[in-house]
Amino acid sequence: MTMTTTDIWCVFAIVFFIIVDYVTGIAKAILNDTLSSQKMRQGLWHKFAYLMLTLVAYFIDMINLHVDLGLPVSVFVCTVGGISLIELTSILENITAINPKLADAPFMSVFANTNTPKHRKEN
Repeated sequence: MTMTTTDIWCVFAIVFFIIVDYVTGIAKAILNDTLSSQKMRQGLWHKFAYLMLTLVAYFIDMINLHVDLGLPVSVFVCTVGGISLIELTSILENITAINPKLADAPFMSVFANTNTPKHRKEN
């Protein structure tokens, strides 16, 4: 079982986003004086679940190489993409809580959710 370049970059992505989310979450909690070992433990278990889901997705792709499961796309890449987007959202929330001025920065509009009822009324 040799990992492709895509697989390796997916591993880097998932590890990077998980670590950055955890670090920015700790920074936000310290800044807001809400650091809690119980919340940290829960967060670590969530990260563990993401890693296990990623491992299962990789294993499904490996099975699909030898047994035709009829999967037209890589479950691993899709899973990593989904988890990375979840983590990115959390990172952005943490960063804007740490520095609220960034919430109004022009480049942050790329990440804005403009499909909420509030945004539909404004547009």
